[in-house]
Amino acid sequence: MFILSQLCDTVAIKPHQLNADQQTVIKKRLNERLANKVVPDLGLCICVYDITEIGDSYILPGEGDCRARVTVRLLWIRDVATGCCKLSASKMKKKACKNCFLSRRYG
Repeated sequence: MFILSQLCDTVAIKPHQLNADQQTVIKKRLNERLANKVVPDLGLCICVYDITEIGDSYILPGEGDCRARVTVRLLWIRDVATGCCKLSASKMKKKACKNCFLSRRYG
């Protein structure tokens, strides 16, 4: 089953990304860090669903990164009955399928 959960996190934006759209950069950075990762008690993170709040940005002394406190909703997949799911990929061609997975449940 797919679920949405809200998460607060601090995201670092690199100096060369400061001229780009802030929401796009934040979404990309969070997807790089969380997508396709399993988090205990939540399941497998699919992607960032939306950004609900972007706090003030600040730069730490000695660093060039701009850090922003953000609140996002993430899309997760998890088995409701047991709280876990087993996923595996079977023979995928790189050209045929990007950013997807095939799931097979083992009894």
